[in-house]
Amino acid sequence: MLGYVIGAERGAVDDLLAEVAARLTARGWPLAGKRLRPETAEWFNVVDLDLLPFLADHKVEQTAVFPAAGYIEMALRAALQWTGEARIEVRDLEILRPLVLD
Repeated sequence: MLGYVIGAERGAVDDLLAEVAARLTARGWPLAGKRLRPETAEWFNVVDLDLLPFLADHKVEQTAVFPAAGYIEMALRAALQWTGEARIEVRDLEILRPLVLD
C-alpha cells in the first residue's frame, strides 16, 4: 500500500503528494491512500508526520511508530474499494517489526 513513483520529475511527485494528502485528510480516511490505477490492487500514500501530525502521538517509549490500527484501516479500506463489498474481515494480521516515524 505504500508506494513509489518511479520515473517522475521531483516537482510532479511533490504535486501528487500534496494532492493525495489534501484529499485523504478531507475525506476522513487519511491512512488509506489513493488508488492510482483501477485495474491494480495498489494504493499510494505518504506517511509523513508533517502531513499526518496525529501519528506523532503514537509512541513506544520515546519513538513514534505507525499504529497497528493504521495497518488495519489501510487493509480494510483497500479491500472495500477493491472488492466493492459492504463488509470485509481481516484475519491473521501480523506486524513483524514497527514502522518507525521520524
